[in-house]
Amino acid sequence: MSLSELSEKTGYSARHLTRSFKQSTGQTINDFVSEIRLKRAIELLTEGKLPVREIAALLGYGSSGAFCVSFTRSTGESPARFRTRERTSRETPVRGRKPLHKDSAPPQLA
Repeated sequence: MSLSELSEKTGYSARHLTRSFKQSTGQTINDFVSEIRLKRAIELLTEGKLPVREIAALLGYGSSGAFCVSFTRSTGESPARFRTRERTSRETPVRGRKPLHKDSAPPQLA
């Protein structure tokens, strides 16, 4: 939803909305929306089920390229690199412990 649509729906001017929002939250409407989109992008990338282009579309980006640029600016790494790092960190066993395989029995407690 654009600022002008939000303005129409609420009956307040765009200027009033932006000033009031900033005064109440300490951040701009755009910064707030970007933060929400980034958090959702991180969730979706961590789940690893959807391709980046679908995540971009779900979050309202005009293209996967625009999403990748925005994500990289915010996190310092591309969505693909973030996803790979997250997968690797989940698959790496804790130091000193053997990885559990789905066919192995759970460790016995003493």
